[in-house]
Amino acid sequence: MHATTARHFFAVSFLISAAALSAQTEDWYYGKIIKAVEFEGLHNVKPADLDGVIKPFVGKPFTDGLYSDLTGRLYALDYFDDINPTAYPADSTREAVRLSFAVTERPVVSKLLFSGNSGVHASELRETVTVKESDVFIKSKVLLDED
Repeated sequence: MHATTARHFFAVSFLISAAALSAQTEDWYYGKIIKAVEFEGLHNVKPADLDGVIKPFVGKPFTDGLYSDLTGRLYALDYFDDINPTAYPADSTREAVRLSFAVTERPVVSKLLFSGNSGVHASELRETVTVKESDVFIKSKVLLDED
């Protein structure tokens, strides 16, 4: 091999290796077993309320499809306005992944007030409506109760 060609070959090989290593570093968690799922920013939602959603994903390898399914199920709960994920190594060998979700919870209903309800007691209305004090505020539920 000519000296210039050899240098060019090694330079190209180095760039390809560096790009592959960079991709491995950034996406190291693909295919790794999910050991744990945690949440940051929970104030009103209890971690136990999320167990039924996250438990089926623990022990499975991380994929884009699995991630989409998990975040879709979390959003479907209507507990959160925003969910930001981060993947951390679950062990020193990076053989497993720990997912952490920084969440922004939706507001909580602090008090129910009824107006214009002459002839109907507020206690009867409280029993009838689906939204209760301390529930996560979901506008569509409030509108249905209003009707």
